[in-house]
Amino acid sequence: ISAGVMASERFFTGEIRTLLAWLRDASSKNYKQLAAAPLTSSDELAELGLEMKEGIWYFQEIEERERKVVEQKSEFISVAAHQLRTPLTGLRWGIETIVSDKTSPELRTKTGGNIYSTIEQMISLVDSLLDVAKLEEGKFDFHFEQVDLVPLVRKMFDHFTLIAQSRSI
Repeated sequence: ISAGVMASERFFTGEIRTLLAWLRDASSKNYKQLAAAPLTSSDELAELGLEMKEGIWYFQEIEERERKVVEQKSEFISVAAHQLRTPLTGLRWGIETIVSDKTSPELRTKTGGNIYSTIEQMISLVDSLLDVAKLEEGKFDFHFEQVDLVPLVRKMFDHFTLIAQSRSI
């Protein structure tokens, strides 16, 4: 009986040691190139090894998706900062034009209107950023509508034409 118990213990302990060695090797490689669990038996330990491998793959997929989300958020923040910087630069130029002694009253009035439009544009950008936050929380409703882009493009053209003229460009 003792010999049987020792042989059984050695068999099960050996399989567990093999499984632990496999996990340590996988861990040292940050679970890259994960080989099949090296168990020769077809019992519960082999099933455990298979489940562990599938679990590791699952968490690797989650980690990859999270890495992509972080990259996309970083890119989004960069684009959002650029989109906010553009109207701020327009505001600075507009204010410089208004406070200049060389600016005619008509140009000041037109520049004031452009500044107002730029502020409205910035409010819209901030609202869009808030909408993105709502999207992430799942609290966003879509309202689709057709929009005529020609007036928007004309307004932008007028705005930048005024800035270019104030700079003699």
